[in-house]
Amino acid sequence: MDQSKNIAWRLRREPFVLTAKEGFKRHDAGLYRFFGEAQDWVMQNTTLQALMRFKYFMMKDTPSLPRPGCDSQRNWNTCGFFLRTRTTADLLGEPAAEGIHQDGVEFTMTTMFNSNNMRKDSAVSTLYNLNQEIGVQHHEADPNNIIEAVQHLNYLDTLLFVDNELSHSVTPVYQNNPRVEANRDMGVFFTRRMAKKGGGFSAEPFDSESSHPTLPAAFSTGSKFLS
Repeated sequence: MDQSKNIAWRLRREPFVLTAKEGFKRHDAGLYRFFGEAQDWVMQNTTLQALMRFKYFMMKDTPSLPRPGCDSQRNWNTCGFFLRTRTTADLLGEPAAEGIHQDGVEFTMTTMFNSNNMRKDSAVSTLYNLNQEIGVQHHEADPNNIIEAVQHLNYLDTLLFVDNELSHSVTPVYQNNPRVEANRDMGVFFTRRMAKKGGGFSAEPFDSESSHPTLPAAFSTGSKFLS
């Protein structure tokens, strides 16, 4: 996202990586992970573009500090992916099995698209202050460190927060009818400044502002409805 031009464009593919230093303590911390690429019809979807405009509008006047190793003078990098959490009689779906964590970015936004057979106490997102220890499970948290607990229950319910000023957790997805699979479809959108050259950020070797070579896309981040 280029603030000076109010333009967002699709970058070339790069691996997704989070480390313990960035607030992520799990067995796969530090590993390079590749998600399936969203196709062009997804990038051209007006709902997705509207969500990105909303996020940009909320970010631009919200003061935040760049992640260590990221450059406050560079453009925004947004990593987005779509995921389904499934729970069956033999499998407990955990949106955040790592427990209390950070996402290694400045702004995290999560949006619900759909759910089926999900019990009402499922997938509670809890925000904590920075006194809370990272890497413990939600039930081990100090209640004095809890800022708020919220849920995504309806289409386009959205949570947006400053990731490097908080930590968060998400509880499992439970079945309402134990004989039927429960699932939860979400969009997760991480935004941070581009990595600083020589700054040591985990994604520094891959960060680039080059357009995607085979699935290019671009759209305005401005809107007459957001001013």
